[in-house]
Amino acid sequence: MSGVRLSVRSARGALLALGMLSAAARLAVAQAPGEPALPARLGAPAHSAIVAIMDSARAAGLPTTPLAAKAAEGVLKGADDAHIVEAVRSLAKALGEARAASRPPRSIR
Repeated sequence: MSGVRLSVRSARGALLALGMLSAAARLAVAQAPGEPALPARLGAPAHSAIVAIMDSARAAGLPTTPLAAKAAEGVLKGADDAHIVEAVRSLAKALGEARAASRPPRSIR
């Protein structure tokens, strides 16, 4: 009986290791180097939308870590994907507005 139990434990361990490797590979492919990871619980459409928002923010010179943190916050609070995407979009807009407001005004010559 202990031989069967050992086999079940070995199979569970192998499946757990395989699952962890699969998740790590998915994250490595899905994010750019140095890019904060998005929560795995997000559905594919929400994940794609947030990646697009983060790409736009990065292109505008805005930080993306707060955007990923906002998505993680929404997941932790149990928000649905649509609300999470809207919250991330709203934060990206606020970051852009803050950046624009902090720039000195152009002088007219």
